Amino acid sequence: MTLRIQQQDIERANLRTVSEIWLAGPKCTYDVESEVDSKCFWRGQPTVSHDMLSEGTHEQNLQRLWLVVANVDDDAEVGAAEALLRASLEKQNMEGEFYPAEQKNTTAP
Repeated sequence: MTLRIQQQDIERANLRTVSEIWLAGPKCTYDVESEVDSKCFWRGQPTVSHDMLSEGTHEQNLQRLWLVVANVDDDAEVGAAEALLRASLEKQNMEGEFYPAEQKNTTAP
């Protein structure tokens, strides 16, 4: 089941079960394999057991939430959503990182 919320729903959403939050624009297919009108917005600290890694099931245990916005490239709109989301995540004692796909590769020489 695809979980979707609008920006106005952020403050009342229970985010504790969510592993990733994706921005989704009007053309989004709500599939992480597709890069059409979507961006990984936030990724929580994963809780992955050794069994999950050895069985290859850790991906199945990720719960994604799609935050629907009018334009994923509108800095003002995304910034407003980020401010609300940061406050909500903090209230719910959740840790993670914003824009994980844009993080620099720190393992490069």
